[in-house]
Amino acid sequence: EGVVIRDVLRNGPAESAGIPRGGIILSVGGLKVNTVRDLTRMLREEFSAGQEIEMEVFWNGNTLTLPMVLGAKHR
Repeated sequence: EGVVIRDVLRNGPAESAGIPRGGIILSVGGLKVNTVRDLTRMLREEFSAGQEIEMEVFWNGNTLTLPMVLGAKHR
């Protein structure tokens, strides 16, 4: 369960929040993430650009809760 972070956009919201490449996103804004499709849908439909959310990420044997301000939506 969760989505593996394969890449982090340089100077993007995820990098600014400290979200690590290779980590696993477990939840976004308190909503459980199981697939890339879940994550994409949530980011497009549940949240707005500029909104601060918490990302729960499993990385290096630890579960991290990282605040992140969402960037502009991409279509």
